Amino acid sequence: MKNNEYATKDLHFAGFLKIQKVKLVKIERLDESFPTSSWNKIEHRKNPLYFIFTDSEKCKELEKAFWDGEGDSVMVNIKDYIMSVRELRSRIFAIKK
Repeated sequence: MKNNEYATKDLHFAGFLKIQKVKLVKIERLDESFPTSSWNKIEHRKNPLYFIFTDSEKCKELEKAFWDGEGDSVMVNIKDYIMSVRELRSRIFAIKK
């Protein structure tokens, strides 16, 4: 990953970034593992998928607005947002495991 790139694992935030006109560079697996819960046991999934975007500074500003729910940038067309998330989800399923 390059210095000016921004990575997130969050599908819905990635969809938000896309409709904010931040360029999606790629979707890739990075070398790391993290714990996830699966019903009543903890599993470890290796190499989760990340959405890699350009302009890390803009992404950080949008991240704050997205999670705080403040500012004009979080006001989006819900149909565009849903379509963006659906497109990303389709791309995820197209990637081989």
